[in-house]
Amino acid sequence: MTVFSKAICWTNVVSSVAFLLGSLLFLPRFAPYATTGVWLFALGSLLMLIGALHANFTRDK
Repeated sequence: MTVFSKAICWTNVVSSVAFLLGSLLFLPRFAPYATTGVWLFALGSLLMLIGALHANFTRDK
């Protein structure tokens, strides 16, 4: 496994954690942190996009 492949794996892990934390911050108990939840959700989406693009462009190699 190359360094780049490991980085993409970690990108997927970090994006999943960002989605999870962002989703939890939308709960009523954490309402004051909802804006942070939005940013974490957006970050998770961006990282997922990067991972998907990498998978798409390296699939045939």
